[in-house]
Amino acid sequence: MRNDLLNGEQFHSVLEARVVIAEWVERYNTLCPHRGLGMKTPAQFAAEWRAQAKEIASRPLKKQTRRPSQPAKVGTTERGL
Repeated sequence: MRNDLLNGEQFHSVLEARVVIAEWVERYNTLCPHRGLGMKTPAQFAAEWRAQAKEIASRPLKKQTRRPSQPAKVGTTERGL
């Protein structure tokens, strides 16, 4: 942001800075693809992530098939996981 926007702008008020920065952030998040996000924009990546998280959250929980843990033996520690 500093190289793309702040170093090239001179703001005359805090309100002007807020408006210009908000517009820049909106453009950056919706129009600029990023290599680190698989050449998707941050908005595309976030939308896909939210959809995937929603799908995973809607899956039914699997029943645990392991037996309940036995009491720990004296002198040992039990690791439940």
